[in-house]
Amino acid sequence: TVTEDGNLESASNLDIKCQVAGGTSILWIVPDGSEVRAGDKLVELDSSILVEQINQQRIAYEKARSTKIQAEKTFAVAKLAVREYMEGTFKKELQDAEALITISLENLRSAQNSLDHAQRMFRKGYVSSLELEGQKFAVERAQLELDSARTAKDVLVDFTKVKMLQDLESQRDTAEAQMKSELAAFDLEESRLKRLESQLELCTIIAPTDGMVV
Repeated sequence: TVTEDGNLESASNLDIKCQVAGGTSILWIVPDGSEVRAGDKLVELDSSILVEQINQQRIAYEKARSTKIQAEKTFAVAKLAVREYMEGTFKKELQDAEALITISLENLRSAQNSLDHAQRMFRKGYVSSLELEGQKFAVERAQLELDSARTAKDVLVDFTKVKMLQDLESQRDTAEAQMKSELAAFDLEESRLKRLESQLELCTIIAPTDGMVV
């Protein structure tokens, strides 16, 4: 029974608002006064601009993903190059240098033994002074080869190794920084794409509960 003049209102009202950033046009809306249930479509908003933005963003996303993958591989190769040099290339070069020193030492001993024998034979008159000089030269040449082999090893250990290691580590660190930069760029493009896709979902407004549409 109406006991007073006035307007009737529902005890529970829900305001439905457009949540698309920047707003957009209404393509379709449920008729005023319609009875709806939760989940029914109330409004269809224009999503053409968002679809275009999503397509453009997917291109940017794929480019960022490709660059990120390449940066990760470049870093992995640079990191492997440091290990390869220290555990492979340098170790082999050091072994070669030490082997050359060993060979040079043996050549020097052999030349010295030959010189000692030649000196004894020279005193006995069996070897000429020219042959003796040749044996002395052989000892001097073997000593020079030994000195050169030792110097080569010192250069390898004290300079070449340090220079190569610093260069390779610099390349590795640069590749790591580039990879982190590309990862950040990829995450940014991915978040933009997800945000646009979530906006696209908001172009269809559904009823949150049962009731009458006003």
